[in-house]
Amino acid sequence: MNSLFFFDLLTNKKTEEELLAALPLPFQKHCLEHTFPKERMRSLLAWNGLVQELKKRNIDPRDVDIKYGKAGKPEIDGFYFNIAHSGDLSVLLISDEECGVDIEVIEDTGKNIQRLSSRFLGPKEKAEFDASKNPLSTFLCFWTKKEAYGKKSGVGITDLAMLKKDVPDSVVSKIVKDSGKKTYWLSYQL
Repeated sequence: MNSLFFFDLLTNKKTEEELLAALPLPFQKHCLEHTFPKERMRSLLAWNGLVQELKKRNIDPRDVDIKYGKAGKPEIDGFYFNIAHSGDLSVLLISDEECGVDIEVIEDTGKNIQRLSSRFLGPKEKAEFDASKNPLSTFLCFWTKKEAYGKKSGVGITDLAMLKKDVPDSVVSKIVKDSGKKTYWLSYQL
């Protein structure tokens, strides 16, 4: 069973302390690695969602051992999940198999998207980017696809050779919005 769960900072009613207290120590440790308060809150929301999903599956989160893959991807033996966050949203993907998810708010960060597209897009992706009427959105769509694909494989975006290739069609992408009406690209691969 594959499931996507969204957590919106704008509708969250819990404090950081409440969210932290609801997590087992290894989960807390992972969340506290985020130094910026907004990043930490997004992480806390997603990891609290993971705790609830583990409990629904009769898995005691306190008995779970979190391991980290070669690119730092958190893993739980026999339980496949992935977390991503951007803007005011966090997303948790739970799957029956290895999976990867990414989300990016579609907003201009001042980065040179043209230069980034030349460095990180595969041939078909670059052609689509060059023909796009909305290059920022097109680039972020491909970027989230690459992140999801890399996270599923466990290498993340550290595999620069992978970044220069077109991502397989098996990576699903769609537009989502948060409660404040910000728009995001969401991509995942099962």
